[in-house]
Amino acid sequence: MKYTMILSLCLALAGCAKTVAVHPGAISNLDSYAYDLLIVEQDSINTAKAQYQAGQLPASAKTALNAAIDQYNITEATWQSYHAKRT
Repeated sequence: MKYTMILSLCLALAGCAKTVAVHPGAISNLDSYAYDLLIVEQDSINTAKAQYQAGQLPASAKTALNAAIDQYNITEATWQSYHAKRT
């Protein structure tokens, strides 16, 4: 999952050159895009949690899911901190 976050960041940086709609209240395109990535990651985690609770994932998936949740929480807190200091 650590590599997933790194890949997400690389994709975010690679996509900064294109013009996209900026969310209201966003500081910049990068801020808006980071928000989009957090939404997608949160949805992925929620889907995996539901699949795990429904028994659709093996017990060994719990470790990876917990690691993804930890990384998401760190990333989201960092984004919140950045966003709060820039507004």
